[in-house]
Amino acid sequence: MYVEEKDMNVNIQRVTCHELVHACSAHLRLPAWLNEGIATLTVDKFSGKPTIRHETLKFMGDFLPKAAPPTYREMSRTGMEAIVYHCVRGYWLVRYWRKNGPVF
Repeated sequence: MYVEEKDMNVNIQRVTCHELVHACSAHLRLPAWLNEGIATLTVDKFSGKPTIRHETLKFMGDFLPKAAPPTYREMSRTGMEAIVYHCVRGYWLVRYWRKNGPVF
């Protein structure tokens, strides 16, 4: 799901940025998919390059979720493919909204 980054220092910066977004937005109590989408897109903006592989768009089209997006509490009982689907879906939706929607 992620674009490979071999430089460990860059990876540490990306993870730190991602987790800081979660820490700063925790009070908003956003759905997990939206929270992940915002955090991941923020990493894109911070690093100046995509974090999520473009091929995940095809995965989203091929995967049919069996349930509504999970909450953070439900994540541990959710299959890996469903977790990836909802996180990637959040990323692409937030990316679309940022580009095409009102001020984000």
